[in-house]
Amino acid sequence: MQFLSKSLLLATVVGFFIFQSCSKTTDLGLSLVELERSDIIYTDTLSLQMEVVESKAISSSNPSRWLVGYHQDPVFGESEAAMYFNFRISTSNLDFPNSTFDSLVLCLQYDTTGHLGDVLSNNPSTQEWEVYRMEESIDPDGLYKNDTSFTTGALLASTQFSPRYRDSVMIDTIKLAPHLRIRLDDNLGESLLNPTDSTIYANNNKFKEFLKGLHIKSTSNSSSIIRFLPAGAQTRMILYYTQEVDGVPTRKSFSFLVNEDIESVLTTKHNYSSGTVLANSATDSLVYAQGLNGVLVKTRFPTIANLGRIVVNKAELVFSSPTGGSTEATLPKQMIAAYFSPSTEKYELVDDLQTSLRRLSSYALFGGGLEADNNNPYSYKMNLSQFFQKIVDNEIADSSVYLQTLTILEPHQLSIGSPQSQGFKPQLRLTYTKVD
Repeated sequence: MQFLSKSLLLATVVGFFIFQSCSKTTDLGLSLVELERSDIIYTDTLSLQMEVVESKAISSSNPSRWLVGYHQDPVFGESEAAMYFNFRISTSNLDFPNSTFDSLVLCLQYDTTGHLGDVLSNNPSTQEWEVYRMEESIDPDGLYKNDTSFTTGALLASTQFSPRYRDSVMIDTIKLAPHLRIRLDDNLGESLLNPTDSTIYANNNKFKEFLKGLHIKSTSNSSSIIRFLPAGAQTRMILYYTQEVDGVPTRKSFSFLVNEDIESVLTTKHNYSSGTVLANSATDSLVYAQGLNGVLVKTRFPTIANLGRIVVNKAELVFSSPTGGSTEATLPKQMIAAYFSPSTEKYELVDDLQTSLRRLSSYALFGGGLEADNNNPYSYKMNLSQFFQKIVDNEIADSSVYLQTLTILEPHQLSIGSPQSQGFKPQLRLTYTKVD
């Protein structure tokens, strides 16, 4: 599910055994060593059902990456990402005496990865973006979801650019990390240099009351969704001005920062009417998963109940993509699994994934990384042993597992071979012991 963003560790999936209370009918105190070989049953022929479903809104406050842009795809339709964010001042009681305004520039440092669209090509198309001043504040204690919107006011910039996320930027003969620079409205810059109320610089709260933030979005004349680093050294808003210093005009600058003590919200939208992804039928050979909180693959196991009372020794779900992605969308390096909880009305990570993160702070026990399997280099294997034990014990209301990209910050698009696929059929590799 999209609400985790830990460092990925792609490791070999190891056998995982669940230990539960002996008072339960599915006591797992038995180990494979204690069992006769004839008691252990293996199957990889249980039936699976897969369908593409839309995700529900999820938390998107203060993301570790910012994404902005628009992308259209014949399968996935239209996808949009936009940002709301504010700034902090690095020192209080700012003053710019004997100064004249030069310019106000918004700078966004490119991420080295995580982009979608022809930005990945060597000759990316021109993007068209807009920047607005926010008229509604972001509550520091607010828990915002990706379908949130805030009231905005004046248009501060309308810009066209060709994204070059690999290219350094030269400013005054100094080479800086690749970043986007957008010149903002001069009136805002003048009001920051010579505020009518100097108390706006008394502290961060006062400043955020004056400038509630910016909203940056793309228009449909764009073709890429681009990921930025809010904690990057170049991400900031820079006020350039000239100050008389001992009678000498001196060019200076002041940076309004976003690397801490600020609020931001990522919003995403998907319009599938121009694509085919939701027209998926039970006879199709492909299903699809999408980042940016897009579509998920709902996977069910309709015959699992026929096994009766069993102890799940190991349950490994294996699925594959028929391609290695495209020039506009790379395959995700990590996939995760979740189930929908009616009590919380949101997706919850399967226990196997939570255990792996808790014990190792990695995905090593769970798996889910892109790897080769049976000569297919684009496969994923997930250890779902705990999850399947809960299914057979009737402890999960919705026994479906939802396959999805790692976080909402991943814009990947993935095709997966369905149970109807000839060469990329998914498998549940199940090792179990009959209780009676």
